[in-house]
Amino acid sequence: MVHGRCECTHNTKGLNCENCEDFYNDLPWKPAVGKQTNASCDCDLGSSLDDGICDSRTDPLSGNESGRCHCKANVEGRRCDRCKNGFWNFEPDSLEGCQACTCNTLGTVDNQGCNVVTGECTCKRYVTARDCNQCLPEYWGLSEDRDGCKPCDCDSGSS
Repeated sequence: MVHGRCECTHNTKGLNCENCEDFYNDLPWKPAVGKQTNASCDCDLGSSLDDGICDSRTDPLSGNESGRCHCKANVEGRRCDRCKNGFWNFEPDSLEGCQACTCNTLGTVDNQGCNVVTGECTCKRYVTARDCNQCLPEYWGLSEDRDGCKPCDCDSGSS
């Protein structure tokens, strides 16, 4: 104790060394013993906010979870290391981390979003194009229908 204050060790801080230093978390909080320290944050620096600082303790009221990194808008994961559903092209250097999928919701199977690497959408049976926004030839009426489009049912032999 120095001048009535604890000398904090093991990556802790506070009047009684009750908090973790920045970039460290408690998973769950417990005093460090010997050479054992509180675990450090393991945030992906390119896709996290706040210079890679993570929540230092779990607090259900504030939504904090010990060790969880603060991610860019379109990124998720404990380390901020993957695109959220509906986003693709994980680029840590971009402002939001990932690009929004451009899938047409009418033509996409269960509105699954897109492939996180290619950005291609999963189209319904009679729907085509990268964004699932066109009916196949001989089909029409892109809609919420299970197959996405309806067959033309045209009699090609009549005039």
